[in-house]
Amino acid sequence: MYFGSSQGINNWWRYGSTTAIYIVMQVVTRLILSIYVVMLVNESFAVVELLMENNVGTHHVRFLHANICSVVFILLLLHIGKGLWMGSYIKRNL
Repeated sequence: MYFGSSQGINNWWRYGSTTAIYIVMQVVTRLILSIYVVMLVNESFAVVELLMENNVGTHHVRFLHANICSVVFILLLLHIGKGLWMGSYIKRNL
């Protein structure tokens, strides 16, 4: 069957879109966490403790933000590796 897509599109292409989705999730969780930012050194750790103990769901957002950072880094490395492996940095005249 022919769906009008290139034959070069394979499973490696999903890492780019997955990386974009995780980067958007990283930005959204950062915006949620930025509401609680305190710029005073003495009080910043107390605010983190307050978020972890009293606010419902904030610890989930903090956990998600921390783990998405690692996932984005791994997916970016896979995406760059795919580009190097496939030779997409070479300009081809079609």
